[in-house]
Amino acid sequence: MSSANASTPLRRSLFFVPGGEPKKLEKATSFGADTLLFDLEDSVSPPEKDRARELVAGRLRESDFAGAEPAVRVNPPGTPYFDRDLEAVVTAGASAIMLPKSERLEQLIEVASRIADLEARGETTAGKAVRLIALVETAGGIARAVSLGEASPRIDALCFGHADFSRDMGLSAADASRGVVFHARCALAIAARANGVAPIDTVYLNVRDDEASLSEIYRGRDMPDPGYVQVREYICPGCASFLEVEAVPRGCPPDFEFLPDLDTFYNEWLGHPL
Repeated sequence: MSSANASTPLRRSLFFVPGGEPKKLEKATSFGADTLLFDLEDSVSPPEKDRARELVAGRLRESDFAGAEPAVRVNPPGTPYFDRDLEAVVTAGASAIMLPKSERLEQLIEVASRIADLEARGETTAGKAVRLIALVETAGGIARAVSLGEASPRIDALCFGHADFSRDMGLSAADASRGVVFHARCALAIAARANGVAPIDTVYLNVRDDEASLSEIYRGRDMPDPGYVQVREYICPGCASFLEVEAVPRGCPPDFEFLPDLDTFYNEWLGHPL
Protein backbone atom coordinates (compact mmCIF):
# COMPACT_ATOMS: atom_id res chain seq x y z
CA MET A 1 0.00 0.00 0.00
CA SER A 2 1.19 3.50 -0.79
CA SER A 3 0.82 6.28 1.70
CA ALA A 4 0.37 9.99 1.30
CA ASN A 5 2.81 11.56 3.71
CA ALA A 6 5.26 14.39 4.11
CA SER A 7 7.17 13.23 1.03
CA THR A 8 4.11 13.78 -1.14
CA PRO A 9 4.22 17.31 -2.56
CA LEU A 10 1.42 19.76 -1.93
CA ARG A 11 -0.53 19.87 -5.19
CA ARG A 12 -3.03 22.68 -4.80
CA SER A 13 -2.65 23.54 -8.45
CA LEU A 14 -1.65 21.52 -11.50
CA PHE A 15 -0.83 23.56 -14.58
CA PHE A 16 -1.15 21.58 -17.82
CA VAL A 17 1.35 23.03 -20.31
CA PRO A 18 1.37 21.93 -23.99
CA GLY A 19 4.73 20.29 -24.63
CA GLY A 20 5.00 21.45 -28.20
CA GLU A 21 4.89 25.19 -27.49
CA PRO A 22 8.26 26.60 -26.36
CA LYS A 23 6.94 29.99 -25.24
CA LYS A 24 4.39 28.38 -22.94
CA LEU A 25 6.99 25.98 -21.56
CA GLU A 26 9.10 28.96 -20.55
CA LYS A 27 6.25 31.12 -19.24
CA ALA A 28 4.54 28.40 -17.18
CA THR A 29 6.38 29.23 -13.95
CA SER A 30 4.91 32.74 -13.85
CA PHE A 31 1.48 31.58 -12.60
CA GLY A 32 2.58 30.16 -9.25
CA ALA A 33 1.20 26.62 -9.68
CA ASP A 34 2.44 23.91 -7.32
CA THR A 35 2.90 21.41 -10.16
CA LEU A 36 3.87 22.13 -13.75
CA LEU A 37 2.44 19.27 -15.79
CA PHE A 38 4.17 19.32 -19.17
CA ASP A 39 1.84 17.54 -21.56
CA LEU A 40 2.96 15.15 -24.30
CA GLU A 41 -0.45 13.58 -24.82
CA ASP A 42 -3.66 15.38 -25.80
CA SER A 43 -2.15 18.79 -26.54
CA VAL A 44 0.36 17.40 -29.07
CA SER A 45 -0.60 16.11 -32.52
CA PRO A 46 1.08 12.88 -33.75
CA PRO A 47 3.43 14.63 -36.21
CA GLU A 48 4.70 16.84 -33.37
CA LYS A 49 5.26 14.14 -30.72
CA ASP A 50 9.02 13.73 -31.23
CA ARG A 51 9.64 17.48 -31.27
CA ALA A 52 7.52 18.03 -28.15
CA ARG A 53 9.39 15.29 -26.31
CA GLU A 54 12.69 17.00 -27.06
CA LEU A 55 11.35 20.38 -25.98
CA VAL A 56 10.01 19.05 -22.68
CA ALA A 57 13.21 17.13 -21.92
CA GLY A 58 15.20 20.28 -22.59
CA ARG A 59 12.94 22.31 -20.32
CA LEU A 60 13.31 19.74 -17.54
CA ARG A 61 17.10 19.93 -17.75
CA GLU A 62 16.97 23.67 -17.08
CA SER A 63 15.92 22.87 -13.47
CA ASP A 64 14.41 26.28 -12.90
CA PHE A 65 10.77 25.84 -11.90
CA ALA A 66 10.30 28.58 -9.29
CA GLY A 67 9.65 25.99 -6.57
CA ALA A 68 7.07 24.04 -8.59
CA GLU A 69 7.08 20.28 -9.01
CA PRO A 70 8.11 19.41 -12.60
CA ALA A 71 5.85 16.61 -13.84
CA VAL A 72 4.97 15.19 -17.26
CA ARG A 73 1.86 13.60 -18.70
CA VAL A 74 3.32 11.04 -21.09
CA ASN A 75 1.47 9.21 -23.84
CA PRO A 76 -0.29 6.01 -22.70
CA PRO A 77 1.45 2.63 -22.56
CA GLY A 78 0.88 0.72 -25.78
CA THR A 79 1.24 3.78 -28.00
CA PRO A 80 4.27 4.20 -30.28
CA TYR A 81 5.41 7.14 -28.15
CA PHE A 82 5.31 5.78 -24.61
CA ASP A 83 8.72 4.11 -24.34
CA ARG A 84 10.60 7.13 -25.67
CA ASP A 85 8.48 9.51 -23.58
CA LEU A 86 9.22 7.69 -20.34
CA GLU A 87 12.96 7.38 -20.85
CA ALA A 88 13.36 10.94 -22.09
CA VAL A 89 11.51 12.69 -19.28
CA VAL A 90 12.71 10.48 -16.43
CA THR A 91 16.35 10.88 -17.44
CA ALA A 92 15.84 14.62 -17.95
CA GLY A 93 14.65 15.13 -14.38
CA ALA A 94 10.86 14.85 -14.10
CA SER A 95 9.80 14.54 -10.46
CA ALA A 96 6.48 12.87 -11.30
CA ILE A 97 4.87 11.08 -14.22
CA MET A 98 1.13 11.23 -14.92
CA LEU A 99 0.24 7.94 -16.61
CA PRO A 100 -2.87 8.12 -18.83
CA LYS A 101 -5.19 5.16 -19.29
CA SER A 102 -4.05 3.54 -16.04
CA GLU A 103 -6.25 0.47 -15.81
CA ARG A 104 -4.27 -2.64 -14.80
CA LEU A 105 -2.13 -3.52 -11.80
CA GLU A 106 0.44 -5.25 -14.02
CA GLN A 107 0.72 -2.18 -16.21
CA LEU A 108 1.63 0.08 -13.30
CA ILE A 109 4.04 -2.44 -11.82
CA GLU A 110 5.84 -2.61 -15.16
CA VAL A 111 6.07 1.17 -15.48
CA ALA A 112 7.35 1.49 -11.90
CA SER A 113 9.95 -1.20 -12.63
CA ARG A 114 11.16 0.59 -15.73
CA ILE A 115 11.55 3.83 -13.81
CA ALA A 116 13.53 1.96 -11.14
CA ASP A 117 15.84 0.57 -13.82
CA LEU A 118 16.53 4.07 -15.12
CA GLU A 119 17.24 5.28 -11.59
CA ALA A 120 19.51 2.30 -10.85
CA ARG A 121 21.59 3.08 -13.93
CA GLY A 122 22.05 6.61 -12.64
CA GLU A 123 20.17 8.02 -15.60
CA THR A 124 18.02 10.47 -13.69
CA THR A 125 18.65 13.99 -12.47
CA ALA A 126 15.64 14.44 -10.17
CA GLY A 127 17.66 13.45 -7.09
CA LYS A 128 14.87 11.36 -5.56
CA ALA A 129 12.42 8.64 -6.53
CA VAL A 130 10.15 9.60 -9.42
CA ARG A 131 6.49 9.55 -8.37
CA LEU A 132 3.52 8.22 -10.36
CA ILE A 133 0.11 9.83 -10.72
CA ALA A 134 -2.29 7.23 -12.10
CA LEU A 135 -4.78 8.90 -14.44
CA VAL A 136 -7.82 6.62 -14.42
CA GLU A 137 -10.13 7.27 -17.37
CA THR A 138 -11.60 3.95 -18.54
CA ALA A 139 -14.22 1.54 -17.27
CA GLY A 140 -11.51 -1.04 -16.67
CA GLY A 141 -9.49 1.41 -14.63
CA ILE A 142 -12.42 2.37 -12.42
CA ALA A 143 -13.34 -1.30 -11.91
CA ARG A 144 -9.77 -1.99 -10.70
CA ALA A 145 -9.11 1.35 -8.98
CA VAL A 146 -8.32 -0.11 -5.54
CA SER A 147 -5.68 -2.44 -6.97
CA LEU A 148 -4.10 0.41 -8.95
CA GLY A 149 -3.33 2.29 -5.77
CA GLU A 150 -1.56 -0.82 -4.44
CA ALA A 151 0.70 -1.29 -7.48
CA SER A 152 3.77 0.57 -6.22
CA PRO A 153 4.95 2.88 -3.43
CA ARG A 154 5.70 5.34 -6.24
CA ILE A 155 1.99 5.95 -6.71
CA ASP A 156 0.99 8.90 -4.56
CA ALA A 157 -2.20 10.00 -6.33
CA LEU A 158 -5.15 8.68 -8.32
CA CYS A 159 -6.70 11.13 -10.77
CA PHE A 160 -10.05 10.77 -12.54
CA GLY A 161 -10.39 11.67 -16.23
CA HIS A 162 -14.12 11.96 -16.76
CA ALA A 163 -14.09 12.98 -20.45
CA ASP A 164 -12.27 9.89 -21.69
CA PHE A 165 -14.21 7.74 -19.23
CA SER A 166 -17.46 9.01 -20.76
CA ARG A 167 -16.21 8.17 -24.25
CA ASP A 168 -15.13 4.72 -23.11
CA MET A 169 -18.62 4.14 -21.73
CA GLY A 170 -20.24 5.32 -24.97
CA LEU A 171 -22.05 8.18 -23.26
CA SER A 172 -23.44 11.07 -25.28
CA ALA A 173 -22.27 13.68 -22.75
CA ALA A 174 -19.50 13.95 -20.17
CA ASP A 175 -21.33 15.18 -17.06
CA ALA A 176 -19.34 14.39 -13.93
CA SER A 177 -22.11 15.60 -11.62
CA ARG A 178 -24.56 12.71 -12.11
CA GLY A 179 -25.14 9.20 -13.34
CA VAL A 180 -22.46 6.61 -13.96
CA VAL A 181 -19.76 9.27 -14.35
CA PHE A 182 -20.44 10.61 -10.86
CA HIS A 183 -20.46 7.04 -9.58
CA ALA A 184 -17.01 6.50 -11.11
CA ARG A 185 -15.81 9.76 -9.63
CA CYS A 186 -16.85 8.62 -6.15
CA ALA A 187 -15.35 5.17 -6.70
CA LEU A 188 -11.96 6.67 -7.48
CA ALA A 189 -12.06 8.88 -4.38
CA ILE A 190 -12.89 5.83 -2.26
CA ALA A 191 -10.06 3.83 -3.85
CA ALA A 192 -7.59 6.63 -3.12
CA ARG A 193 -8.78 6.80 0.49
CA ALA A 194 -8.48 3.02 0.87
CA ASN A 195 -4.86 3.15 -0.30
CA GLY A 196 -3.83 6.26 1.60
CA VAL A 197 -2.94 8.16 -1.57
CA ALA A 198 -4.13 11.56 -2.71
CA PRO A 199 -7.29 11.84 -4.81
CA ILE A 200 -7.22 14.35 -7.64
CA ASP A 201 -10.77 15.13 -8.65
CA THR A 202 -11.91 15.46 -12.24
CA VAL A 203 -11.73 18.69 -14.18
CA TYR A 204 -14.58 21.07 -14.87
CA LEU A 205 -14.68 22.26 -18.46
CA ASN A 206 -17.33 25.00 -18.55
CA VAL A 207 -15.10 27.56 -16.87
CA ARG A 208 -16.85 30.62 -18.31
CA ASP A 209 -19.90 29.85 -16.17
CA ASP A 210 -18.73 30.98 -12.73
CA GLU A 211 -21.91 29.91 -10.91
CA ALA A 212 -21.76 26.39 -12.35
CA SER A 213 -18.01 26.25 -11.67
CA LEU A 214 -18.49 27.09 -8.00
CA SER A 215 -21.29 24.57 -7.67
CA GLU A 216 -19.05 21.86 -9.08
CA ILE A 217 -16.17 22.85 -6.83
CA TYR A 218 -18.31 22.49 -3.71
CA ARG A 219 -19.59 19.14 -4.98
CA GLY A 220 -16.00 17.99 -5.34
CA ARG A 221 -15.11 19.21 -1.86
CA ASP A 222 -17.84 17.01 -0.42
CA MET A 223 -16.59 13.89 -2.18
CA PRO A 224 -15.86 10.83 0.00
CA ASP A 225 -12.12 11.40 0.13
CA PRO A 226 -9.82 12.11 3.08
CA GLY A 227 -9.44 15.71 2.10
CA TYR A 228 -10.80 18.69 0.60
CA VAL A 229 -10.66 19.00 -3.12
CA GLN A 230 -11.61 21.95 -5.25
CA VAL A 231 -11.08 21.77 -8.97
CA ARG A 232 -11.05 24.20 -11.83
CA GLU A 233 -9.58 23.85 -15.29
CA TYR A 234 -8.95 26.52 -17.89
CA ILE A 235 -8.95 25.34 -21.50
CA CYS A 236 -7.38 27.40 -24.25
CA PRO A 237 -7.08 26.90 -28.01
CA GLY A 238 -4.54 24.14 -28.64
CA CYS A 239 -5.65 22.15 -25.59
CA ALA A 240 -3.59 23.97 -22.96
CA SER A 241 -5.36 23.81 -19.65
CA PHE A 242 -5.02 25.07 -16.12
CA LEU A 243 -6.24 22.79 -13.37
CA GLU A 244 -6.56 24.31 -9.93
CA VAL A 245 -6.84 21.85 -7.04
CA GLU A 246 -7.06 23.65 -3.72
CA ALA A 247 -6.94 21.81 -0.39
CA VAL A 248 -9.47 23.44 1.93
CA PRO A 249 -11.09 21.80 5.00
CA ARG A 250 -14.76 20.92 4.70
CA GLY A 251 -16.93 23.60 6.22
CA CYS A 252 -14.48 26.36 5.32
CA PRO A 253 -16.25 29.56 4.17
CA PRO A 254 -16.20 29.90 0.37
CA ASP A 255 -13.86 32.89 0.34
CA PHE A 256 -10.96 31.25 -1.51
CA GLU A 257 -9.33 32.70 -4.60
CA PHE A 258 -8.15 30.80 -7.65
CA LEU A 259 -4.56 31.06 -8.78
CA PRO A 260 -4.28 32.86 -11.10
CA ASP A 261 -7.48 34.88 -11.46
CA LEU A 262 -9.32 34.56 -14.77
CA ASP A 263 -8.41 38.00 -16.08
CA THR A 264 -4.71 37.46 -15.43
CA PHE A 265 -4.79 34.01 -16.95
CA TYR A 266 -6.55 34.99 -20.15
CA ASN A 267 -4.52 38.16 -20.68
CA GLU A 268 -1.07 36.77 -19.89
CA TRP A 269 -1.39 33.14 -20.99
CA LEU A 270 -3.84 33.25 -23.88
CA GLY A 271 -2.97 36.74 -25.03
CA HIS A 272 -6.53 38.05 -25.07
CA PRO A 273 -9.11 39.16 -22.46
CA LEU A 274 -11.83 36.90 -21.12
